[in-house]
This record gives sequence, C-alpha cells and structure tokens, in this order.
Amino acid sequence: MIYLLDFFSRTWLKYARNSGHGLGFSRVGEEYLITIQDSGIFPRASDAFYLLYESNLFSADDAGGFGSFEGIFGETVCPKIDKMKYTEHPKVKLVDLLRIYENLGIRASRQPTHDSNFILVGYAILFAMSSLSRYDAEGWFKIQSEREMKGKLELVQYDFLYKWTPSILEQTILRKDLENRLSISPK
Repeated sequence: MIYLLDFFSRTWLKYARNSGHGLGFSRVGEEYLITIQDSGIFPRASDAFYLLYESNLFSADDAGGFGSFEGIFGETVCPKIDKMKYTEHPKVKLVDLLRIYENLGIRASRQPTHDSNFILVGYAILFAMSSLSRYDAEGWFKIQSEREMKGKLELVQYDFLYKWTPSILEQTILRKDLENRLSISPK
C-alpha cells in the first residue's frame, strides 16, 4: 500500500524529497498512538486526495471534519468526526482510528462519503498494526487474541484489497486519461 500511495501522490504533486511513511507509532502504557507527521508519504497522499476530491480528515484545509449524523428518531447514529490535520501533528489513539473507520462505514451506508477518508484512516491503522507486529510482539498477540479487535482489523484488510486499492487506481487512471485528452489540442 505504501508504494501505491507513493506513486499516487507523486503523480499529482512534485516534492523535492518524499521519504518515510509520514506516520509514527508509539505505545504509552496500554495505549497505542499514531503520530501524523508533516513529511513523508502519508501527508502527500492526503494532499493528493484533497486535490482530486475535496477536504479529507487529514488535509490541511480548514474544514472541521464530519458533523454528527442523526437517525430518523433524532438519535445520534454517527458522532462528529473531528479533523486530524497532519500540519498539527496530532497523536491519534489506535482505538480511535478503528472507531472512526467504523463510523465512516456507518455514514457510507446512510449517505455517500469519500473513499479518501477510508483509505487514509485504513492506511494509518495498517501502519500501526505493521509496527505493532514488528516491534511489540506481546501487544500483537494480545490484539490477535481479542476476537472483536481481530474482526475489525480483518475488515480493514479486506476493504483495502477489494474496495479502496481499486478505487485509487481507477481515480488515477481516469484523471490521467482526462489530462491527456485536455492536453491534446485539435489541429
């Protein structure tokens, strides 16, 4: 996924240097934290999605995120999802990212949402899980033993393989095709 996002961001944006994941991972007590950095592949992919679609949860524009979503009886179906601008280097809890991913799915079933948010949140989750499996074996086995957590992670992996990766490729191909058509002037 990192190579795909790197290709995707380099297709639309030109940076002098774009090395690193753009994410950091740490553990404080029993909590796992993901730090969104201002350089690397992750923020560049966020910028590329911002240029192709509109505001996403990580883009540096000033949109505030998604407001709460209410059901037909006035109950809150999906709480407000706050903006996590990469320019502000937020530290986000892994459990919060999983909750956000789940809430994006609830929103998508009731009203259209943009794939870029699923892709970026999912990528941050997969990055955290990759780091956890490599650097904290005890934590990894603990998460693998929790059925609910394991199910959520499997859903993210499934979405990446069968939903979001094809969506990135499709958007890139369509956009390139459009650019090629616009750049060719009739003689």
